[in-house]
Amino acid sequence: MAAAVYGASEGLNTLVLEQTAPGGQAGGTSKIENYLGFPTGVSGEELADRAVLQARRFGAEISTPSRVTTLEFDEAYPVLHLDNGERVFARCLLIATGADYRKLDVENREKFDGAGVYYSATHTDWLLPHIATDNKGFVKTGHVDCKFTPMDIEPSAVLA
Repeated sequence: MAAAVYGASEGLNTLVLEQTAPGGQAGGTSKIENYLGFPTGVSGEELADRAVLQARRFGAEISTPSRVTTLEFDEAYPVLHLDNGERVFARCLLIATGADYRKLDVENREKFDGAGVYYSATHTDWLLPHIATDNKGFVKTGHVDCKFTPMDIEPSAVLA
């Protein structure tokens, strides 16, 4: 969204094709504590909404949901094929594929997303907001290893 704001503010015809929702992974985050200008934190949804308003104010067009299925070049210009059959031609293309949390393949986990099961980039991100609770657990699903570090977990805390 930042690129859309900067491009549109410079008078460029700017189109954002967003597969799910503006803001990507950050847009679904309950609270972002370390974003410049928000000393008490901000929800990802609020931050994404503000970015969309600002980008649109400068003239950016935002299309959600829009899934790009193919990228090809026509006389050196990028052509994006969308899943609805439309094609988008551009002189310049910025690809921001985003990221998604690796979620555990555990039965019933979805029921607890945001209500006991949280995702973060580091263990510190997860631990700080939940430090006051009695029962904690940490499951790392990073690129290098996968380990479970128990911290006074009771059997009743197992996803059921």
